[in-house]
Amino acid sequence: MKICVVLLAFLSAVQCHQGYQARIPNGIRVPDPCNTAQFWPGVGHQKRTGGGTRNPFGVLMGDVQNQWGRSVCLADSDGDGRTNGEELGDPNCQWAMGGNPPVLSTNLSHPGICEPVNSKACCQKQTWLYCHNTVCNSAIASTTISFTMMISVIILALLQI
Repeated sequence: MKICVVLLAFLSAVQCHQGYQARIPNGIRVPDPCNTAQFWPGVGHQKRTGGGTRNPFGVLMGDVQNQWGRSVCLADSDGDGRTNGEELGDPNCQWAMGGNPPVLSTNLSHPGICEPVNSKACCQKQTWLYCHNTVCNSAIASTTISFTMMISVIILALLQI
């Protein structure tokens, strides 16, 4: 009985992802920025598996009742310099649910996660993201350490005056 309940919960979660994935171009092919050999099924969420807090793309999609359109396509939800359409293979914003496949299906990226994930600008935007290969913590920490050291040097200099 417990196995059936767990299996049913898993299948319903997968079904939910598929429903939302079908509403965006290449929804089933959105790469995991932490491991591009895998996909990120919970495209609108901070967790790869979906559920919980939404990422910036998920917030935008929620604002428009999960409908892909020109405004969503032209937006840059994650602030990485590429529009959502460019990241999802619909650079000309022509894709429609149930219509022709998107123009591109390769060189896709995640519309809700700023990339490259280890850049200083992206690290500061998504402190919630944890990738095993990302050095975000050290990039942010080095800025903090540099600032702290600078303040310490100023204080020492003032004490010597």
